[in-house]
Amino acid sequence: MAKECVEYKLNRNDRGKLTTPSWMTDGGYYQNPADKSMVGFVPVESEREWYVPDSALVLSQSEFVARGMAMHSANPFQKMGDDPSADMTPMTDAEATQMLTSFYQSKVAE
Repeated sequence: MAKECVEYKLNRNDRGKLTTPSWMTDGGYYQNPADKSMVGFVPVESEREWYVPDSALVLSQSEFVARGMAMHSANPFQKMGDDPSADMTPMTDAEATQMLTSFYQSKVAE
């Protein structure tokens, strides 16, 4: 089943609680602190029987990586070093790009 990446925000239910939209099948990744948006993955339109709102922005791989790199620039992603007991260290831009690219490709291929 082919998947596409969408940027979305949580919904507010009738009790005022924030909830994951019912149409989101695999979400909650890479929340952007600046606007509280996050990304998730849904089957492509031709393979699903439900509606995804127009407010959910479909992201290509390059758009997903650009979004992630903007987040990385504001607050660098962290990685474990060779010593797991040591503090985390910031990723380089190349490492962050590779991580985001690999993540995107693995999710759309599931």
